[in-house]
Amino acid sequence: MACAERKQSFEADKVLHFDVEEFASIDMNNTGKFKQYEEQAAKSLKAPVTSYIPLQTTEECLIGEINKLVCTDKYIYVYDRRFNKLYQFDTGGRFLRQIGQAGEGPDRYVKMCAFDVNSENGNVSIYCEAKLSVIEYSCTGEILKVEKTGLSIDDFVYYKGHYLFYCGRYSNEPAFKDTYPVQYRLVSLRDGKIDRKYLEYRYRNSLSNTAYTANSIGFYRLNGDLMLAEQQTGMVYKIEQNTTVPVYAVDFGKYNIPFDVFSAEVDDSKLDALPGMNFCRLLDFHETGDLIYIRYSVFNNPICQSVYLKKTGKTVNLGLYWINGSDNIGMPIIMTASNDALTGYYDADLFRHIVKHKADKVPAHLIEMANGIRDDDNPVICTVRF
Repeated sequence: MACAERKQSFEADKVLHFDVEEFASIDMNNTGKFKQYEEQAAKSLKAPVTSYIPLQTTEECLIGEINKLVCTDKYIYVYDRRFNKLYQFDTGGRFLRQIGQAGEGPDRYVKMCAFDVNSENGNVSIYCEAKLSVIEYSCTGEILKVEKTGLSIDDFVYYKGHYLFYCGRYSNEPAFKDTYPVQYRLVSLRDGKIDRKYLEYRYRNSLSNTAYTANSIGFYRLNGDLMLAEQQTGMVYKIEQNTTVPVYAVDFGKYNIPFDVFSAEVDDSKLDALPGMNFCRLLDFHETGDLIYIRYSVFNNPICQSVYLKKTGKTVNLGLYWINGSDNIGMPIIMTASNDALTGYYDADLFRHIVKHKADKVPAHLIEMANGIRDDDNPVICTVRF
């Protein structure tokens, strides 16, 4: 682990190399350095086309913290982790309803850990981590069914007539009692039983306890394909009917974690050493048809951003901040992606602050929008197209 170079072999169609050497000794007060990243991004990324949607604030809908954002042709769905609620808005930001209710009843969830919108019929499913169950609703909020899985999960998705579950860091001994501690990170269930299983590994309690696995990323869809991004390995897979195809590997060079956390050869002592090591941790992976956007932490300190341009194979380091050259304000926290756009959000107070701070340079419609919301209003959704 003390080697100067941490070379790692990847089995993937494409390895995405991100040079983070310049962040190793970054001065957080060096605004000139950050300005260089802004200028580099402006040259490499053509001016984006952005749209802004303030989410309506009502007594029934006060968002505390957005954990997941899903945008469809008809609706915007927001999972509020702080208040354990799932809200539905129309595409103009008007609040429509809350999907599901928290509680102990048979048709309620105790604690939501993930949700999914069925791309085939628009139904919405919530996973209750306390009941280890999927609760499925129509897009208008009527409950349709409750399915017990018995799995502790990080993420799930509806795929070709059944659910797929990603179990990257939890013990699922009852489900794998015949093979435990060997279990699988990706499984499908039919009739309450594990039907298919992928990505075998040996479960260790120390793996679930390390901060390295505090975020799991999870499933996303692109051009009709279902993808799975793993934080722990930096791998991105395409999910096919009977297999997982490794498509991308994120490579931070010598700042990769120097071993596969899921390998059978890795013991607890290596996992225990993670907090004191100099490595980069992948936090988010979002893909459009033209680019890949990632967020990552540098040695557990600053959170930085980079973009990989598919057409040129070029990587653009964005640093801590990413300035929108069209509107002259900082870019939002990116939460999701579609075939042609990245979508994120600003907290209302932050949006008001950054617009006010550059009032002489931002478009008039943004000033008007900022003046029309309050600091404690719901967030502003921003969609970015290049």
